[in-house]
Amino acid sequence: MFRRKTINEKTEWEFYIDYENNEIIHCLHGKATNVGGWIHSQLMKNKKILTIHNHIKGTYSAPSCENFEILEHEFEDYEIICAEKEFWILEAKGKFNEEWIWDVKREIYEIFKNCDTLKGIPNEKIHQTNSNIIYENELKIFINNLKSNIKLTKKEYK
Repeated sequence: MFRRKTINEKTEWEFYIDYENNEIIHCLHGKATNVGGWIHSQLMKNKKILTIHNHIKGTYSAPSCENFEILEHEFEDYEIICAEKEFWILEAKGKFNEEWIWDVKREIYEIFKNCDTLKGIPNEKIHQTNSNIIYENELKIFINNLKSNIKLTKKEYK
């Protein structure tokens, strides 16, 4: 239902939901390519939180480094990113070392930047696909090689 409501939006929306009782705890409305605002972490205390937000048409579908803020929120277990043709489930339960989080986010940003400009991407990869798919693949490889309890799953809409 969230995807159906946001598919034609020109801005991003994000909901924080207690997935044990399906209660919407917090809602943020953003700009064209990001959602920003104050997260009221006290509202999340003692709750099982998942967030869901949309990526608007024409932007990358896979999670950006900003979506990995989940690593900074001990209260947040899942982030679902709804894109035009698929959705992504980012699972990151528990507490992570702050320095490690920044290293991970910095590397994801570099992957994004390189794929966006196609810098350092072999020519055979460029001709096979577009930068969005290259970014998805490089991001999945990076996350899988972390050997951490972070999981990233892509699901296509039926």
